[in-house]
Amino acid sequence: MCGIAGFNRAAGDTFDGQAVAFALLADIESRGTHATGAAWHDVKRGKVGVSKLPVPARTWIKERGHLIESGVSNLILHTRFATQGSTANRGNNHPITSGAVVGVHNGIVYNDAELFRLAQRPRHAQVDSEAIMALLDAEGHAMLGLIRGDAALAWIKRDEPTVLHLARVVGRPLEMAQTVGGSLIFASTRSALMRAKAAGALEYAWMGTPNEATYLRVKAGRLCDTEVIDGAIVKRSYLRFDILLWRLQFPLH
Repeated sequence: MCGIAGFNRAAGDTFDGQAVAFALLADIESRGTHATGAAWHDVKRGKVGVSKLPVPARTWIKERGHLIESGVSNLILHTRFATQGSTANRGNNHPITSGAVVGVHNGIVYNDAELFRLAQRPRHAQVDSEAIMALLDAEGHAMLGLIRGDAALAWIKRDEPTVLHLARVVGRPLEMAQTVGGSLIFASTRSALMRAKAAGALEYAWMGTPNEATYLRVKAGRLCDTEVIDGAIVKRSYLRFDILLWRLQFPLH
């Protein structure tokens, strides 16, 4: 069990991104204390910044939290419970980079060797999650249905660092909320969203969770694309995302 979280900010939504990030990390720390990491759109340097350490979230915040600036616009976070690959090897910790993709994963992959073969990418570490990032870099999100195991994902691409990509493939939770100011916040837990709400003095227009086998593309806080992931072996389906989509057309105020 690991934790993922983050946000994609709408233009003009002026909440304190550092405070929200710290609140999200504080909540999902319980899902994994072996390593913590973040990736974000570094506007000043014009690239995707990445920082990760084999420490619990509270320690990462003390040592690396200053890297997350208040105005950060696109951010993904991860707390790791290590199941495959030592945390002493930086490549096993999240976010994981493969080509243009920088991503985080909550779940477990049983067919990681097969995914590496399909992606035609070399393996650099031992963690199973690396296979997903290699597949995303080689084939895009349409092939995520080939994953055998559990997966909730978030990733940023180096060639479009303002865009947030999310996927709830199979099994693992993915909770989302949109602020009244138009930003999208996500986490593995509903409690993380509520903690972020308090830390950032936010108001939510809606909250919801996507069905399994769902991919989402987010830009400037807006859900601009959703797709069904073909081939995913769905364990459970929810009606709540249907309600979420309805609220996108008729937002709550």
